[in-house]
Amino acid sequence: DLVVADIQDQRFEAAKEKMRYVAKRHPQWSTTMRYLNDEVERAAAPAVDPKQQLIGELLTQASALSQRGQWVLPLGNNALEKYNAIIALAPDNRDAQAGIKAVGNHQIELARQAIDAGELDQAESHLRYVPDTNPQLAKIKGILAQAKADESDADDDKAEPRSERRGPINYGF
Repeated sequence: DLVVADIQDQRFEAAKEKMRYVAKRHPQWSTTMRYLNDEVERAAAPAVDPKQQLIGELLTQASALSQRGQWVLPLGNNALEKYNAIIALAPDNRDAQAGIKAVGNHQIELARQAIDAGELDQAESHLRYVPDTNPQLAKIKGILAQAKADESDADDDKAEPRSERRGPINYGF
């Protein structure tokens, strides 16, 4: 009864000391005392905030998805969606903000490669996932717009495709 009172009053060290004493003097109670000791340890442990636990799980998932190249696809299970879910829970979470930035930078690189390959629709598709706050976004959109205009002019003139008329674009960043 004294052990239970100590546990209820959150005097965990006192409860453990009493349990050790009882277990030494009364071996038949040792299993019960070990069980109570485990319960005391569990009660004494700091409570885990479910929101923080979820954020931690989402960060782990987002990191794994990024490493597997699942930056924005498949829909419903990609790094960007996990990072956005974290932002919904904790708007100031720096890890999620950095993750979103990394996804955006990756998509900009893919868009650059697509522009160089003359795959302008694909480039545009990659840019949909770049946050408006990315400082490279405006410049790459301008380059894409110019490439589309050049392609349109080439189609009108029945000239060679843009990718054959000049070398890779200098993005300047």
